[in-house]
Amino acid sequence: MKFGDFLNTLAKKVGKENDPALVAILSNSELANRDINDDFANTLDTNLMSLDGAKNNPALLNHFKPVILAGIDNSFAALGNKFELGDDFLTEKSTYKKAEILESKIAAKLAAIEESKSKGDPAKEAKLQEQLVDLQSKLGQLTDQKTAELNQLKSQHEIQMNDMLVKFNLTGKKYANKDLPMETQTIIAKTLLDAKIKESGAILINDGGVLKLKQAANPTMDYVDAGFKPVSFNDFADKVLADNKLLEVSGGTPPPTQAPAAPRSISAPGQQINSSSFDAALQASQSDVK
Repeated sequence: MKFGDFLNTLAKKVGKENDPALVAILSNSELANRDINDDFANTLDTNLMSLDGAKNNPALLNHFKPVILAGIDNSFAALGNKFELGDDFLTEKSTYKKAEILESKIAAKLAAIEESKSKGDPAKEAKLQEQLVDLQSKLGQLTDQKTAELNQLKSQHEIQMNDMLVKFNLTGKKYANKDLPMETQTIIAKTLLDAKIKESGAILINDGGVLKLKQAANPTMDYVDAGFKPVSFNDFADKVLADNKLLEVSGGTPPPTQAPAAPRSISAPGQQINSSSFDAALQASQSDVK
């Protein structure tokens, strides 16, 4: 085979038969007319394929076909296991036959669903009901969990707000020991106050920014003294601090010394409540916080 003919044949496979570089080579008659071994030239010509030749080459098709279909077979296997399509589907080697089996299985499943709907299949309805109950239970657990988390956050927020208001109230007190920093005075005062509130059977609430004492046993009722008079937070705090000699005494007159009584119901039979004293106490507590 002539070298020029060989080059021209290969160039045609890649669409370069009119390329100037090829024309320049073939214009050299001495080079173009040289003989090359026919078997060698034909082997190269046969195994060097064009794109169209590769598309139609059975050997290449048989090589890449399993590679391409492997991904589809894996997907079919996952579907077969998930929807219990049977051993005939899972053991089938041909991807194309698997597709046919899958089509028939889907048709059978749809027919079974329609039949169960028309007949009211108890087993399937029970299974569906079980799934619904399980789902509702999980949703209920999730709802309870979120509600508990929200309540916890709300409780933490209320505690923080109460602490802030208590510290603000205590910071404004005139303490006897001028050598201690105000922060230290406040920490000591709050520790004593918290302990006394708990000991007295009272709880502290934040009513629109106003600290109020309520009965721990019945938080809807005010904390009252022995005469059923509501005790304001400010009066209670002053009494606790004075008893512990933390407050400054002006003019030699000590602060009130009447101890807060254990919580008692203001609705006891035969007791008459003077609402004006309650109003005065409430007004005093509001002005103290402000």
